[in-house]
Formats: sequence, structure tokens, C-alpha cells
Amino acid sequence: MKFTTPCFVRVEDVEERAKLLRWMFAIKYAGRYRIDKTNSIVAAGLDDGCADVVSCNTSVGLAAYGLIDCGENIELFKAIVAMNDENDLEQWFIDESGRFEKCSFKKANIVGWIMLYGKTPRKATVEEIIEHFKRGIMDTKLTVDEIQIALRNSGIWNKRQDIFIPNLSWGLLNYEADLVIITKSGYLTEVEIKRSWADFKADFKKGHEHDDPRVYHFHYCVPESICERVVEFLQEKYGAGRPSVLCVSEEGNIRHYDGGVSYRGGRKLFLEEQLTAARLGCMRVWNLKEKLIKQQSYAEDKL
Repeated sequence: MKFTTPCFVRVEDVEERAKLLRWMFAIKYAGRYRIDKTNSIVAAGLDDGCADVVSCNTSVGLAAYGLIDCGENIELFKAIVAMNDENDLEQWFIDESGRFEKCSFKKANIVGWIMLYGKTPRKATVEEIIEHFKRGIMDTKLTVDEIQIALRNSGIWNKRQDIFIPNLSWGLLNYEADLVIITKSGYLTEVEIKRSWADFKADFKKGHEHDDPRVYHFHYCVPESICERVVEFLQEKYGAGRPSVLCVSEEGNIRHYDGGVSYRGGRKLFLEEQLTAARLGCMRVWNLKEKLIKQQSYAEDKL
């Protein structure tokens, strides 16, 4: 296997270092595997980009050889190490909307991605991976999926009567929405979820302001730890008409920050549009079921 991008990472914990080396062996990163209690650095690709793994006790000279310094970020190291041109396993993909996802199979399901998100993905470059993990220093341990569930269970909407659709874009809106809620009366609410300050600021580079004419209500949902900072930013940018902000705690509790305007005045969805949204929601469910079955099968094959 020819891996393309040399890099190194500092791993002080012996068990974590051994775990990382086992992972590299599992993805066929063959080479010299040495676990030394006195060494804290794992370097990949020392031999001119060929598959080679060693442990050493100093980073002096590694950067000079062209190896990327991943600091202590093991996940960044793994993302870079996995880069190769022979398969897609453990590699990160990106589409034009900026969505990042890791492939768990030897061959990425491009068609499934297009059906799920309405965008065509490609392998991320090393620069995009580094930027993603730089932004990935999140202000909450909750995932987007967990926040979406917390919003559904918050009591703000009726989870038994309203339609909740995560990651909606293709087929209804002209941009991707993290969460769309269609009420029983046929009005659409959009919630934009941001897990970090950097992620929130990046939202204003998208070229749209969540301004689809069918959006009746709009909210930002951000971690409790940056809620006041977000509100201050929006207040300065929009004044009294700043967007509504929902704050999510580490326990998954949702509260509405005082003030802000959620009302966008979007029209009621036509029945055909409501049915389209429901159909897209069903597609999400079945695509997810298929993905989970494949992941389970892959995990069983590795046992």
C-alpha cells in the first residue's frame, strides 16, 4: 500500500501509542513497529513517503524532512496517515457545501452521499483536513446528531405531530439546513447548529443568510459556553433584529436566549412541498439504516 503524506504526532501515553500503532497496522500501513516506553513520537512515512512507522523521542529534524507536525492531535494524524490513492478506507471526504465525513469502507458510497446530501463529494486535500481539524476544536462534546435529537426533545416543537428533517438540502431548499421542522400547520422552521465559535463565524462566508422564502422561523443553536459571545456578535451585526439563539448545555438541555427575532415571514408550504420534505426525511432514514448495516458487517468481518 502506497500512503502519500508523511506526518508525526506526540503520544505520551504508552497504551494510546500502542493503540495507534495497531490501528495503522490494521489499515495496512506496514513498517517497523516499535513500542518503547521512553519514546513519545509516532512518525509515518520517514522513508521517502513509503509505508514506514517508527517511534522516536524527539521531533527535531522530522519537520525538516517534510513531515507534517500534528502536535498531540491523534485524530488529525490518523486522517493524514490514511491518505492514499488505492482505496478510501478511513479517508475524509468533502463536498462543495463544506460537509466533512470519514469513509469506513474501502470504497466510498458516492451515490449514497449524493442521495443523502444532494452534493458530490471528493477526497479532502491535506490542507482541507488540517483546516477542518483546526476548526474542529469544538466548544461542546455533543455531536451534531446529539444536538438535533436534543432539539427534537426540547418541547419547543411537537415531536409527535411536527416533521423533523436533519441535513436537508437537495429537493427543497436552495442550501443545506442542519435541521428543518415543518409544523402541523405547514410552516417551516430552520435551525442552524454550530458546535464552535470558528464554525459559527464560518457560517457568514457561505454566500447566503438562510433566506429561503419558505423559512417562517429561524434559529441558531450553539453551545452554552459561547452563547453570550454569539449573541454579542449578532447584536453588533444586525442590531435589534438579530437572529434568535438557542443554547444547548453539555447535558443536552435547550434554552432560548432572551431577545432575538426568529420570525422570517416565510409562506406556508404547499402540500406538495410538505410531501417532498417528508419523502426526503424517509430517504434519510433508509440511507442511514443501510449505512449502519454495512458498518456492522464491516466490523464483524474485522473480528
